[in-house]
Amino acid sequence: MNKDDSNNLKKTYTIFKKTSKDIVENKESGFSLMRNKTFQPKSNNFDLLLNLTENIHFLKNNVSSCKTVNLNEDKEDLVIIKDFDSLKVSNKIFKKLSELNKKKIDEFEKSTEISDINVFMSQLDSKKDKILEAIFEQYYLDIVDNHLENYDNYVVSNLVIVSYIEKILPSSIKPNKLSNEEIDILRTFDRTKKTLFVDLDETLIHSDIAGVYKDYDYMVEMKHEGQVLQFGLFVRPLLNEFLEFASKNFNLILFTASQKCYADPILKIIDPHDKYFKIKLFRHNCIEFKNLFIKDLNILPTFGIKDMILIDNCIFSFSRNLKNSILISSYYNNEKDTELGNLIDFFENSDLIDCKDVREKLEFSFKFDTTKNFLFDKLSSEGLFDT
Repeated sequence: MNKDDSNNLKKTYTIFKKTSKDIVENKESGFSLMRNKTFQPKSNNFDLLLNLTENIHFLKNNVSSCKTVNLNEDKEDLVIIKDFDSLKVSNKIFKKLSELNKKKIDEFEKSTEISDINVFMSQLDSKKDKILEAIFEQYYLDIVDNHLENYDNYVVSNLVIVSYIEKILPSSIKPNKLSNEEIDILRTFDRTKKTLFVDLDETLIHSDIAGVYKDYDYMVEMKHEGQVLQFGLFVRPLLNEFLEFASKNFNLILFTASQKCYADPILKIIDPHDKYFKIKLFRHNCIEFKNLFIKDLNILPTFGIKDMILIDNCIFSFSRNLKNSILISSYYNNEKDTELGNLIDFFENSDLIDCKDVREKLEFSFKFDTTKNFLFDKLSSEGLFDT
């Protein structure tokens, strides 16, 4: 495995950014890796299902319409930040960093033309909230932007937001405590092993609740509030191999921002005998801040943060634990996806499993915290941040 493979884990090209109509009318566009290019009507229960998933805020009003990324456009020159090995920052990002301070934050008003975040951000009143809203308008990229061709921009753009959230999110806000039953299970953990937290949606599986694809791996049926809900499920390639490897080498925990009633029937498919996940954490275990779901690894009492790793496709999940995090590309239904295999390879070819402090190793590989600090210092020097 070469350095780029281990550092970035960005093998898979999973981008479905064009609208249903665009792809159907332009079948040769190359934007889609669908098994079938037939879009199905949305379920009548689409909104209800969406609210149960991790992607509750993702394009709630129109899941199939989002910004189109033109992968054929001329690529900008890339500027490598000094001492950064894994991330590159485009001139476009530097231009944004220089321009944002020109906004009059006190007079900032939410644009009615912003479609990507108008359901993502709640009404904001204070000066800090207005700054945060302006930063979202300028930088926010959704998980569909987390793909091979856009990895660096996805990371850097959203780390601008994370850098500010870190400063304004009160340290007094903590995740809910584990239940007594979960504490009992925690006592059975092998203290000689690291603890690995793994996300669900678009990391291990993709639930096609919008009815976009055909030829599902499974059909999921769940009951909620007296209704029977159905949706197609795609399982990420090499899932079983990854779960076998992870459960053997780590104390494995599922950590999803979805509701338990939604995740449970999926888990019955991918882990029917409760073989892999020792503990399962859901939305109520996350910190919800400005409609973001943050997964704080300090949720485990008596376990050192130096021995914890979180795998997720959403960088906002890492807001409190950047040095403990591995960002995986977002998965939809690409049969050639190799990301879980890349993860196995990454663990086998590093000493993360046996090292003294995973934070040193992961920060050396990914530079998330270093990048965040650089971006915050840059904006602070422009006089934007007032914390």
